Amino acid sequence: MIDFLTTIVICLLGGIAIHELGHIIALSSFGYRVKAIRLGLPLPPMVKIPIRVKRFELELHLSPYLLGGSTVPDMKRKPRAFIWFITVLAGPFANIFCLLCIYIMRGSTEFAVLSNVFVALQQIHQLNFWHYFIAFNITCGIGELIPFISPDGTTLLNILRGKHITEIPSK
Repeated sequence: MIDFLTTIVICLLGGIAIHELGHIIALSSFGYRVKAIRLGLPLPPMVKIPIRVKRFELELHLSPYLLGGSTVPDMKRKPRAFIWFITVLAGPFANIFCLLCIYIMRGSTEFAVLSNVFVALQQIHQLNFWHYFIAFNITCGIGELIPFISPDGTTLLNILRGKHITEIPSK
């Protein structure tokens, strides 16, 4: 049971971290700084860990409530719609890219088991780490593109509808 829970937590954190890393890479490539990355809901208790890699520094906020994550950019105004569109799309793209890498490294056998959901659910005790990691990356990658269910999907829909907010409300 502990191995199963540990696997779920690692896969969930890994999928969220890869997703948020996609946002960070996109923001950084357009010249914006990132203040923090949050893994888990932003509720107390939260552990803050400073991370420095060459000129790149941010804080990692870890929460025990592992239902999501967010990237906290350091900007006064949101960028133009096109740049914001690419930045928001980069998170799901990172998860899908990760799936492609797993497919290339591990082959199609890991995906074949998950292709039949009913068989996978009946044989849940036979699934390994990679099956769970693939499932969480599919959820983070494709699930985040659904409007009104996820923040990324809703933001993409608003940009496409021309409702991109340029000003960031002051708090």
